[in-house]
Amino acid sequence: MIKRRQRLLKITNGKRRILLPAVVKPIDGGSSLGISVVETEQNLKIAVKEAIHYSNHPRIIIEDKIEGRDFSVGILGNQVLPIIEMIPKTGFYDYQNKYQKGRTEGIVPAKIDYKLADQLNVLAVKLHRILGLSVCSRTDFLVDKNNRIFATEINSLPSMTLNSSYSQAAGAMGLRFSELCECIIKESLKKYEK
Repeated sequence: MIKRRQRLLKITNGKRRILLPAVVKPIDGGSSLGISVVETEQNLKIAVKEAIHYSNHPRIIIEDKIEGRDFSVGILGNQVLPIIEMIPKTGFYDYQNKYQKGRTEGIVPAKIDYKLADQLNVLAVKLHRILGLSVCSRTDFLVDKNNRIFATEINSLPSMTLNSSYSQAAGAMGLRFSELCECIIKESLKKYEK
């Protein structure tokens, strides 16, 4: 996995500049709220204000724009869910494309070779464990044209709607939405069994 560069400030003639294109996003929150893809300097200030508006934190993240395919890997208990590729019909996988029906195609299991699938699964499990997550998580990745993998987000509480990527992945394993909810509850109660 390649570490994503998040310091995009360039010093030119004593002035700081953001290297564009870039992605501006809140440091917290979820559902891609407040995320902007910035191509021009004119849109940078608007994007910064947007990110701050959706954040509970005074800092924001500005990082390289990565062109690539969007994948999500969910974990439920000790089990890795099938990898899902999210293909928005327009733009990037933002709030509208996530939650408005028909705006994104979710392909599960993702049509990728076993080597890339294995790499994504291993990274998702490592990140899940390193962060001390339990019960469930979903890690989002971008994979560029050279098959370089970039982790873009780790969700300790994945979106739970009927058409969310997490529930679609569970559905590909044969779990209905109600069964998925029941599994999450059972996994959550395990820590009280001792």
